[in-house]
Amino acid sequence: SNLRLTKCLKTSRRLESTRQKIRPRICDSHLIKNLMPIVKVEGEARTTQIAIHLNKALCQQKLNDLDEVKHSCNEVLSLDPNNVKAFFRRGQAYFTLGEIENALADFESCRRVEPENKAALNQITICKQKLKEYHEQEKKRYKNMFTKFSTADRQTADELNKNAEDFANFGEWKEEERSHSITK
Repeated sequence: SNLRLTKCLKTSRRLESTRQKIRPRICDSHLIKNLMPIVKVEGEARTTQIAIHLNKALCQQKLNDLDEVKHSCNEVLSLDPNNVKAFFRRGQAYFTLGEIENALADFESCRRVEPENKAALNQITICKQKLKEYHEQEKKRYKNMFTKFSTADRQTADELNKNAEDFANFGEWKEEERSHSITK
């Protein structure tokens, strides 16, 4: 596992150095990052950049750095809006983070681009099952909550009715009190 991760990181570094050779030289690295969205990358540079970001996403996924996985996949999707690997890896990151709706949307995008993708179909099934379980748990939780509230409301209403009856008779003389003689 560590050997594979090391190989993956080395490959990513090699691809990054290739990308640096292809891209025109600019001295300030911040300037490069800020210009990247403006500069339209085409041909071999675009393909290399996609490979770099996909490899970064895979390495970050193995390191469990899921926010960076999403970022790398977003970079790929900005270059290639129909990249199946980017949708799939981002979907896995969303799933691991518990963002099941976003994961489902990404896996469905995989199927839209590549309808015969069985891995995406399996993930869609798992996501739908998780969503179904979640909705059932929510139903139970709210059902119990409303049952408890209605029971508490019923008890409060019964107490108020009892107090209202006592109050209605307050100040009235009972029969035995009326028959008492007047005290001086």
